[in-house]
Amino acid sequence: PKTSRPDCGFFPHQYEEYQYQGKRYIRVCAAFNSFRGNELSNNRWYVDGDYVWIEVSPVKWIVKEEFGYLISKNCLLSGIRFNSSKKYREYTFSSTEMYKYMNKHMLNELLQGIKNINDLDKENPEDIPELLRTIEIYKKFYYGTEDIDKEIEALINEYNDNLDKIIAAGKSTIFDLELPNEKVLSINLKIKLNSILTKLRTCYEENKKYLDMIDILNSLKNILVNGNGQDMDNELIKDIKLIHFKILPFLNIKERNKIQDQLLNVINKHNDKILEYLKSLKIFSDNNNKKIEYNNLHEFELAFRKDINPILVKLGFYVERKDLISEISSKIKDSIGGIYNDSNNKQVSIYLNSISDILVRISDKLSDVIDKEYYERKMSKILDIELDYDMDNSTIYELLLGIYSKLYGLELELDKEIAIANYKVRVRQKI
Repeated sequence: PKTSRPDCGFFPHQYEEYQYQGKRYIRVCAAFNSFRGNELSNNRWYVDGDYVWIEVSPVKWIVKEEFGYLISKNCLLSGIRFNSSKKYREYTFSSTEMYKYMNKHMLNELLQGIKNINDLDKENPEDIPELLRTIEIYKKFYYGTEDIDKEIEALINEYNDNLDKIIAAGKSTIFDLELPNEKVLSINLKIKLNSILTKLRTCYEENKKYLDMIDILNSLKNILVNGNGQDMDNELIKDIKLIHFKILPFLNIKERNKIQDQLLNVINKHNDKILEYLKSLKIFSDNNNKKIEYNNLHEFELAFRKDINPILVKLGFYVERKDLISEISSKIKDSIGGIYNDSNNKQVSIYLNSISDILVRISDKLSDVIDKEYYERKMSKILDIELDYDMDNSTIYELLLGIYSKLYGLELELDKEIAIANYKVRVRQKI
């Protein structure tokens, strides 16, 4: 990278590569800010304007797996401002020249040789090292129990042993071919490795749909457990997000956990089913015993929805119960205060009207008794009810009828005390 002046950042340059004696080089015009120049790795000093040949070599990393990061063995860049007080005091690191260079330019350079499975050509590579690298990529998506590493190791050991024999024997005439013997061995190894790669590739392409299903299920699980998941244009993921973020928070924790556990059980069930199928796959034989009920993503989603449908019905029931129970609790509290509005549920409205009427009558009569607090405590105890989301409508109606019956009994007790009190003879006060 070259810097033209202190406030304009850096400018990336493209350089031609040259090969010399098996190594690659680029020719760079030095651009140093220091008048005395800089010392490079060959222990020579260069000043601004000097042309320098730089070897192109792979980056060597120190791997810290326990911490999840890499450290480069040597400094990977030069000429990027990283200690400017102006840049670092006024801005975050993500707005600095160093950050922009590393993420927009340097990262692309470092990763240019790394391939994922979507970048691979459909044609098999021609050289053995690239064949082995490509096999490693496809192997990550093979869940079968066949030991592919062992097969490849046996092929390579046989290949190397035969090469050793040729070296030991000098010029050999074992093969009656015009090609050198080591060439024949190389071609045979490539044929066998190509066969393994083709089988792995075919297995991947035929079963990619099931790997996609695993990705969807993992995303569903992450949504329910951690509140996040992979962004995918999938209706199942959208539906589970809706349930997790918009519906479950309104349930009590007991019912929320119950619904969440039931959904996770369905996810794990289908995940296990797919993994069991993938583990039964074989690339060295056609003996695949396991069967799976869905052959494409659409059939998978239908099967999954079929399993979660009873849970969604229960969830709808809970939501309906929650609304009804909240309304009942609210109406009873309002009735105690002498306020009442009709319920949206006609059957519930009949019971609540009756309860409201009897509460009004009891309140009017409390002024005629001596121990008013006694009746208020009993009335409060009757109205202190627990409505459970698992209750069906008939159970709720029975509970409301029980409240009315108890309040009616309390009113009779109140009427009896008032009636007896009316028989008492008051002592006439002397004038």
